[in-house]
Amino acid sequence: MIGRPMNSLLLTIALCMLGSAGARAGCAPVDGLHFVCGVAHPEDLARIPGTRWLIASGFENGAGLKLVDTRADAMRFWYRGLPSQIRPDPRSFPDCAASPDVKLFNAHGISLRAEGDGRYRLYVVNHGGRESIEVFDVDARGAVPTLAWKGCVLMPSSLAANSVASFADGTILATVLTRPGFTYADFVNGRNTGGVYERRPQDRGFHLLPGTELPGDNGLETSRDGREFYVVAYGTHSIYVYARRDTRTPLRRVVAPGFMPDNIHWDDGRLLTAGMVYDEPACGGVRKVIGGVADPMRCHRGYVAAQLDPHTMKFTILAFGPPNPAYNGVTIAAIAGGEIWLGSYQSGRLAYRTLPEDAGSDEYLLMGSATRGAGEPMIAVDPTNPNDMIAVSMASVQHLGTADSTLLEARGYAAIFNADPRQHFDGLTDAYHGVPRSTITQLAVTHDGGDHWKIGELPILGGTFTRCPDPFAAVLPDGTFLAGCEPRETGGQFFGKSAVVVSHDHGDSWSSPTDIISSYGAARFAPGLAPRIGGNSPWDRPFLAVDDSTGVIYGVAEGGETLVSVRPEKSRWESFITASTDGGRRFGMIHAWDSKDFPELSRGAGVAAAHGAVAVVYVASSAPASAGAACPCTVFGLSRDQGVTFARHVLAGAPVADPVVGLAADPTSAGRFALLRYVAKPSPEYQVAVSDDYGRTWSGFVPAGRTPRAANLTKPWISYSPAGVLGLMWRAIYPDRNYDIWSSISKDFGHVFSDSLRVSHGVSPVANRYRNDGLFGDDIQDLVLDKDTAHLVWGDSRAGFQGVWYGSVPLWAYEFGKR
Repeated sequence: MIGRPMNSLLLTIALCMLGSAGARAGCAPVDGLHFVCGVAHPEDLARIPGTRWLIASGFENGAGLKLVDTRADAMRFWYRGLPSQIRPDPRSFPDCAASPDVKLFNAHGISLRAEGDGRYRLYVVNHGGRESIEVFDVDARGAVPTLAWKGCVLMPSSLAANSVASFADGTILATVLTRPGFTYADFVNGRNTGGVYERRPQDRGFHLLPGTELPGDNGLETSRDGREFYVVAYGTHSIYVYARRDTRTPLRRVVAPGFMPDNIHWDDGRLLTAGMVYDEPACGGVRKVIGGVADPMRCHRGYVAAQLDPHTMKFTILAFGPPNPAYNGVTIAAIAGGEIWLGSYQSGRLAYRTLPEDAGSDEYLLMGSATRGAGEPMIAVDPTNPNDMIAVSMASVQHLGTADSTLLEARGYAAIFNADPRQHFDGLTDAYHGVPRSTITQLAVTHDGGDHWKIGELPILGGTFTRCPDPFAAVLPDGTFLAGCEPRETGGQFFGKSAVVVSHDHGDSWSSPTDIISSYGAARFAPGLAPRIGGNSPWDRPFLAVDDSTGVIYGVAEGGETLVSVRPEKSRWESFITASTDGGRRFGMIHAWDSKDFPELSRGAGVAAAHGAVAVVYVASSAPASAGAACPCTVFGLSRDQGVTFARHVLAGAPVADPVVGLAADPTSAGRFALLRYVAKPSPEYQVAVSDDYGRTWSGFVPAGRTPRAANLTKPWISYSPAGVLGLMWRAIYPDRNYDIWSSISKDFGHVFSDSLRVSHGVSPVANRYRNDGLFGDDIQDLVLDKDTAHLVWGDSRAGFQGVWYGSVPLWAYEFGKR
């Protein structure tokens, strides 16, 4: 169903109890803002992750808490003091014997912490009847979330909290805007007036954290790893970062660009803040102190909502607007369903507007030129610092021309370049094989999250190896960079290998190459294997798979071949695997993915490693009778001894007609793998199945990615983030053969996927085959996720040549439920 479905009787009844925005007089949109009215002073907001529900505070006596349905544009008073909403836990919270008085409940700052499985703990600053932090349990597993009061902790005498946050161990933090003896005028003038107060579970009260006294301590949030916390200094419109273990000196500080941040919260992996414009011409400029009294800011100021990267301290502006006669005092932002919701400490309503489209993906040309194009890119992110990234591409001369005619004539290819390029494409790829440096591996490294890149050539060629296609890259758990390709000869027998170089200084210097699989390394193949030596075998289509839990690096050749007979020479596909346990300095014995019982029919379809296991998937031409399978059939293989031996079985429900095209391993859960398959009819889409028991059993395949009006989908990549988010990218090809790039994610490990999101901002024309290796150099594209962002690289011809484009999508930009 399209739009805002109500798919249960319980949900329908619940929404009938909500107030409707459109039905209220004076609640019509004004200057681009829409409203939900009757929400008195919604000073703070918290979105229940992955849902359409917002929790809004009410910053006046009796305003309490509201539950807001962002799809229905409606709200309800949530905490009403019902018996079902009061379940005290006096052992954990002994300060308050009675629940808050609904008629007095004055909710200021709020904070929501996930407890797992749709359950949360909600902390609320209360000024009504007592100065306290009220604690609630929230259950979001049903059609409508419910809450229950558990108790409270009292603030010290004469102190009123402003914002609240918590750590996973139950420690509570609260900011105080002004301590006794200070006024608002003091923090506007830059004096330190407030502080951050801490109460651990074993404490009987709050104590001031030294060094956190700032000009108007306001918004507050903790880091997701529990090591830091963030404090807004309202008087200087700044945000400070403190280490939890030692608060005497802040770690970092940033001044907000042109606005006064108020509250700050995580929202599905994004750190959001919002506030009023600092220097507002309509209000006479900056906030002033006149006669010892600070301007109460009743004059309507414009607003800004932004995302902060707490590591780089860089702001990304998500939305802004001029003074609005119907809304003032903006304090916080939350994002739901493609809309940005704004809280206010002054207004009697909640505001929202469409999130600007440019807040979705960012993209730009990264590598390639009109002389030497680029394609087949791969990208990797440093898990110790996501601002450090490496990307590689296959950089080929755009057109060989007749300058190499002597060499080409000797190999029978020169006529190709003297003929009509619209008619003659056969042999173009082979022609490039014979020209030194016709293809090299281009390297791009960034240390600031993609703001600046250093572009160069990967130092891997040497001696008789004068050409290097099929690049790959990875980053180890300790931040070590790995990059490689297929160093190849351009004379003699055209032998080659897959090889890798290692950097321990984030790409500034590189080791000598290490062979992974080589035409000259037959002795490293396990006994019983007969790799074909010649052409691209046995090393073609190399990839790396890193097991982050063990540090083992797997090198594979998905395009290897094995000899069936010597005279006459016959061969078939056989993918190979080898492992390094010393950070890529050397690789061990080479083994096959397949076996005599499950012989490989075509190139390998995927490899993934995690938690001491490596898995592969491929198509077999036959299987033992005991498998009860009709072949060709899809085979899943699992190894717990670094690829030496595999346990293989046919994947039921994965017919070759709907080919498996990818495999991913979840680093957060041992035994969890995701399979990606392509289904062409009735309309093209990708589907995913998940196993939680090392591939023994699988969930049913679910829709994972599709593109409206696409005639075909191709070049997919699937990958888990360090936090277990599963990402997917693909190319959508339209009837005219032009294409663009799309992506989706799953936040529940691969069971439900977001709506498809277009990453590239324009449609690429088809590459010119005559100027692009006969389209050799555009086989793959790549996706990697850190905790907050999806990073994508792909080949694209919008610049007039094939280049490698980089795109980034914050994980919060993916929407669910609008498919």
